[in-house]
Amino acid sequence: MRKWLAKKGLEQSEKEIKSFLEQISNYPATEIPELIPELMSLVAIIHAGLNKFDPEFGLSLNASLGERHGKILLQIVQLNRLMNDAHKNNQPSMVAAIKVWNITLRCMSNTNFHHYGIKIWTTLSPIGLEDEIIQFIDEIDNPHSESAKLLACYVPPQFRDVNSALKLGDMPQKFKDF
Repeated sequence: MRKWLAKKGLEQSEKEIKSFLEQISNYPATEIPELIPELMSLVAIIHAGLNKFDPEFGLSLNASLGERHGKILLQIVQLNRLMNDAHKNNQPSMVAAIKVWNITLRCMSNTNFHHYGIKIWTTLSPIGLEDEIIQFIDEIDNPHSESAKLLACYVPPQFRDVNSALKLGDMPQKFKDF
């Protein structure tokens, strides 16, 4: 019974990951560059807020693939609650930003999902958009804005694919150490 439930859970996670990847891939290529800075500014604010309230969040994002599995599963549940709250408060932009982290953690929770994470972070790559992302962060009244600026170009280490635009060498030095 346990194995069956675990298998169903993995199938559901993969379905959600594929759906999210399809959503971000369906935008016309001309619209993606315009949408990324705004979305990634909210992703950075969520990241900063989660780091403040749960320092374990940053540890999970910087863990190697497959590590911290139990903690990551709990964080996925917490992010689901945050998404539900954002839905109830009619904040679709925040739902999208929270979903980036929810799906990212799902891609980290199982080695079979890792390739999806690389695709997602290649599509949403904040690398080279630091100034635009920071400009959006400045326009948002949020207590985590200053911390978010430091995370403007953050890409989880396990999704910095050496064969993609997310090469660590392309990142500003101050973001390599996060």
